[in-house]
Amino acid sequence: MVVKKVCLKYFANFDLVIFTTNIIHKENDTAERLEREREIASTNTNIWNSLGCKIPMSRVDTIHNAVQLIESYTNKTQLPIHVLITGSVYLVGGFIA
Repeated sequence: MVVKKVCLKYFANFDLVIFTTNIIHKENDTAERLEREREIASTNTNIWNSLGCKIPMSRVDTIHNAVQLIESYTNKTQLPIHVLITGSVYLVGGFIA
């Protein structure tokens, strides 16, 4: 019950949640690092799922894929969007790049 209240209070205005790694492009990194980053994103995804929020969620391997997903969503809805990025400075920097 408390978890659902958290979802309603803090995430009610979100249309989409995307979890990604800190890696900009797969080609720019090692398989070991990509796997480690995938595990972190997977853990975060599992935590999100445990909250029981009804907001659509996706998990992608790279920041580039996350940007593509956001662009696709924007093109589909034809609405202006706001993007909230939380995580490390690497993630924010990769998104800006």
